[in-house]
Amino acid sequence: MTIVKYGRYVSNVSGTTNTMTKVFDPSVNEAGAVIRTLTLSLSGNGAVWLHTGQTTPVQQDVNSKIVFRVDGNPSMLNSRTMPYEVELPPGYGLWIYTSSAQSSGVNMSYDLY
Repeated sequence: MTIVKYGRYVSNVSGTTNTMTKVFDPSVNEAGAVIRTLTLSLSGNGAVWLHTGQTTPVQQDVNSKIVFRVDGNPSMLNSRTMPYEVELPPGYGLWIYTSSAQSSGVNMSYDLY
């Protein structure tokens, strides 16, 4: 088993169907950030996306920066853990977007430089 560093900051956010939900604002990321641990979960059909950018993303925008995605299954709770760390440039925030799911969420730890 590989040891993974747990970040100083924690975000546990629930998503709302067909809504972009802020995980952390770009203004707090002054010198860069790194996602240390992250699990996305949802129940029901649909999917949940983790987006990044300098402004609130618009779902279905071809220029949107998607970091991670989990697809749903109507008969069970689905969750996936991101298998790697992701470094974000200064001024980038994070949002989750949920489509057609009964509920969704992100549990993550991160560090700010």
